[in-house]
Amino acid sequence: MHKAIRLKVKLTLWIEGEAEPAEDFAALTTEAVHRLIALGSAQLPGLMVKVEKIEEDQSDEEDAEG
Repeated sequence: MHKAIRLKVKLTLWIEGEAEPAEDFAALTTEAVHRLIALGSAQLPGLMVKVEKIEEDQSDEEDAEG
């Protein structure tokens, strides 16, 4: 039986790395996150994982729980 579910996940990632000053670090890290999710989901071939949106968190607030 085919099933589907939409899960809402709030996750904050802190990513650090080296990049040239003119390089778009948000685009670079967004692509890296997409690739990490694709690699992880490849381990579960019976499930399809789709990421609808990844965006930079530009708030100055730190997560109160973390």
